[in-house]
Amino acid sequence: MLVLLDHTLKINEKQAAIKAILDSTKEIRSYHDLKACQSGGLHFVEVHLEFSPEILLKDAHAVAGLYRVANQKPAK
Repeated sequence: MLVLLDHTLKINEKQAAIKAILDSTKEIRSYHDLKACQSGGLHFVEVHLEFSPEILLKDAHAVAGLYRVANQKPAK
């Protein structure tokens, strides 16, 4: 039984899917320090994104914000 204790998601479980999404996003030049964990029924992802120096800051925030909003769903 899983009770409100944080634990790291298995690398093969969710991180492969997260990496595929990041790799397919053309605005993201690279990323590092990918961490994913679960607390209760929620999944949390932290990643450092690197963008091209030519991208506007507001556009970089918009790309990152898309993932924040699109993935706010309880874990199944």
